[in-house]
Amino acid sequence: MINKKLNVKISNNYYACELLPPEAFELDEKAFFRLITPWLRIVPQRFREHIGKPVYVNNWWDGGGNKYGGWRPMDCVIGAKFSMHKFGVAFDPKVEGITPPEVLSWFKSHSTFFPEITTYERVLDTPTWNHFDGRFTGLPGLLEVPGK
Repeated sequence: MINKKLNVKISNNYYACELLPPEAFELDEKAFFRLITPWLRIVPQRFREHIGKPVYVNNWWDGGGNKYGGWRPMDCVIGAKFSMHKFGVAFDPKVEGITPPEVLSWFKSHSTFFPEITTYERVLDTPTWNHFDGRFTGLPGLLEVPGK
């Protein structure tokens, strides 16, 4: 069952395993598919299309160490208690050949393509990745927050 779920393609460039941690694949199929929010299907894909380079979120399925860059379970101790990752409206992209400060600069100049992204973490706090999420801020522009 786990191999079948790993191969679930959720957008043009992403498989479920690239946005969900290993724990998600232990759930029954009904619960598993609820984790793949519209935000996780649409926003990382659009980000990848606009930046025009490979964008990595999780790589645990290929022996890598990243497993919580997309959705996280509620009992996950990584990040904030009410992290937007736990609600399926956040991702931590790593872009091939571009540093996190360069990614953030690019994003700020292209943010109109991503109305679902309202918040990013201060790049000084996330030196090897970026964090973007879709929390409600009540603000007209982007909100910069410190990383946890």
